[in-house]
Amino acid sequence: MKNLMNAPRLAAGALTLSLTVVVVPGAPAWGSAVTPPPGRFEVDSTSDAPDPTPGDGRCRTADGVCTLRAAVMEANAQSDSTIVVPAGRYTLRIPPLAGRAFTDYTLADTAHGNLKIFKPTTIVGAGRDRTVIDGGRLDRVFTVLRPATISDLTITGGVSAPVASVYNYYGGGAALNASDLTMERVRLTGNSARFGGAVQSIPFTSFTLRDSLVDDNEAGEAGGLRFDSVGLVERSTITRNRVSNPHDPTRPGELAGLGGGIDVRGVRTVTVVDSEVTENYAEDGGGGINISLAYLPGSTEDRSGPGAVELKGSVISGNTSRSGPGNCRAVRARIVDLGGNTDSDGSCATAR
Repeated sequence: MKNLMNAPRLAAGALTLSLTVVVVPGAPAWGSAVTPPPGRFEVDSTSDAPDPTPGDGRCRTADGVCTLRAAVMEANAQSDSTIVVPAGRYTLRIPPLAGRAFTDYTLADTAHGNLKIFKPTTIVGAGRDRTVIDGGRLDRVFTVLRPATISDLTITGGVSAPVASVYNYYGGGAALNASDLTMERVRLTGNSARFGGAVQSIPFTSFTLRDSLVDDNEAGEAGGLRFDSVGLVERSTITRNRVSNPHDPTRPGELAGLGGGIDVRGVRTVTVVDSEVTENYAEDGGGGINISLAYLPGSTEDRSGPGAVELKGSVISGNTSRSGPGNCRAVRARIVDLGGNTDSDGSCATAR
């Protein structure tokens, strides 16, 4: 009888033991969200919405999600942030502010229009075939005003305004680089601009492209990439980009119709290594590569000058032009053969 009376007490004791939880110091509590470390923002929504309180260290929209736009806004409040963008299609849907159409890079506003990077930032996708950032044909996609690295994603659907200025701040459909930009393992496709269909890199900057594909972009000048300063293209393919001269009477002829794949202006050096520049088109010359000293007119026979394109281990082939050299055009600038190149029509002055 005594044992039976003690049975409930023993059972209760056993139950108490079975629910004992061992708490490890520093471990997150059950049911709590794991917060990314400071300076790391993990996008968890494909929608396009701003962060109403940028600078609080938390990437959150009014709906409580972390969008790409909100992450960029939060990264702009501190230096050396990393934004992780999972697989998915991220379409920008918020147009620029009225009166600031398209690409006013001076406007410190990332809540509207293109995504402006004001602090050193790294943006990492899940792979260029898995993470797609789409400009929605509303604006360019990125304006880079501080050092940035963008990798492992595709940028498409960016459109830059048909407006010119001294430093071409309105170029670059996918990105305008006004600082030091590195892109790795990206695809830049289906973007358009007045110049620099994919990327415009303005004077006093640097742009590096590695292990990437630049295809099917379009501009009135520099269909794929535009370098106004130092640059490097390494292990990349530049193909099927197109330049059509808009025949705008307000623009001198030297400003348009050139550089289907790569267009280089100024006095710095752009190096192309282990890359392919193929099947690009420019209406007025330099279907593959155009280089000239700023916008000065001149003969393609004059290949002296401080600016240079260096080619090493690269294929320049199948590029065309309606009225000028197909693969390469150089005016008051140099094309330097560093060896191991293929030049299908001899216009690059490399060993064929």
